[in-house]
Amino acid sequence: MIGRRLSEVVIPSRLRARHEQGLLHFLETGEGPLLHKRLELTALHRNGHEFPIEMTISPLHHSGRWTFHAFLHDISERYRAHETQARLATLVEHSADAIITRTTNGVVTSWNPGAERLYGYSAAEMLGRTVDRLVPPHRVGEAETLLERVMRGEAVEGVETERVRKDGTLIDVSITISPIRDDAGRISELSMIARDIGARKAIERELERASELKSQFVAITSHELRTPLTSISGFARTLVERWEELPDVDKLRFVGTIDSQAARLRRLVDDLLLVSTIEAGKLSGRRRRVDVAETARAAVAELGLEHAAELDLADCVVAEADPDHVHHIVANFLENARRYGAPPYRVTANREDATVAVRVSDEGSGVPDEFVPCLFDTFTQAQTAGVGSGLGLAIVKGLAEASGGEVWYEPATARGACFGLRLPAA
Repeated sequence: MIGRRLSEVVIPSRLRARHEQGLLHFLETGEGPLLHKRLELTALHRNGHEFPIEMTISPLHHSGRWTFHAFLHDISERYRAHETQARLATLVEHSADAIITRTTNGVVTSWNPGAERLYGYSAAEMLGRTVDRLVPPHRVGEAETLLERVMRGEAVEGVETERVRKDGTLIDVSITISPIRDDAGRISELSMIARDIGARKAIERELERASELKSQFVAITSHELRTPLTSISGFARTLVERWEELPDVDKLRFVGTIDSQAARLRRLVDDLLLVSTIEAGKLSGRRRRVDVAETARAAVAELGLEHAAELDLADCVVAEADPDHVHHIVANFLENARRYGAPPYRVTANREDATVAVRVSDEGSGVPDEFVPCLFDTFTQAQTAGVGSGLGLAIVKGLAEASGGEVWYEPATARGACFGLRLPAA
């Protein structure tokens, strides 16, 4: 380098003209805009590649001539770090995942748009606040355990758990927590990445529910279908083998039993098909004006409960619903009251604002508290009580919703159970 022009060796060719012009300007005026400043420039390496440098240049006038003292520092690593940081910042900014940094005490120091979308809180609402608000009460112990693992240097990757959104709803997330260390190697912050796995968990729950329903269906068919089939088969075989010796009265009784058991089978098959239609979301009703009071009277008469039922039916209680569905629901409520409750049975129907409400109550022992949350679920009755197919209340729920209504359960005023149906008023 000694004795060679600087501009011809270490200054890229595209910058050499500017360098020469600056030098001439300084010699003419004694001033230079780049002198005594820390500058970031581009230099040329011997092998031909360019790289960034930081330079400070100072002029010195001595014995009638100018010399320049330049201090140069290769800042390639700094540039690469900045580029990496910029890329990471872009990735964090546009990531679909929630990416959060927090102190070891839980105070949020960064909050990306993915976190805003997942949790519902803006960055302004979370920066400087703790992440405790994201942890539901039943997951506090788990969160503390995860923190202890990270602080011990253990990896926490893809832990599936729950968090709570700003609106209070629980969401399924997969969480990865990593330590961020300072220059001394101490953990100063934690990086938390949360991914929404709600859709996958919903599918898993549906598959579990389908598997459970399949098991319950097998249990139902093994009992509810086998019992009438056994009866039909037994009586039919007796008729075939002993037809000549059986008196007519026994023949008639056996045939009647076969007919009633066949009807029982037919009802069960119809219920199974109806439940399948409801769960597939394909049930539709033919809505028209329905006199709910008249429908309730017809259901009471059909079940022969005229002397055991007390009717409190308002005049002109007309709903907009499928008549067959309304009849099915009220008849189911009455049949359940007769089977599981005790008389007197009370049926009321009246107008409530823009709806029509029907209630059927009895004075039995009522529904056990632990049974109430799953009362209208498919197969629940068979699993819990061991009686019936467990389809009835699941069906009435589907029928009510097909007409834009709802069903519910509540304890009766004094004792017993009360089942209600609410439908849009005509």
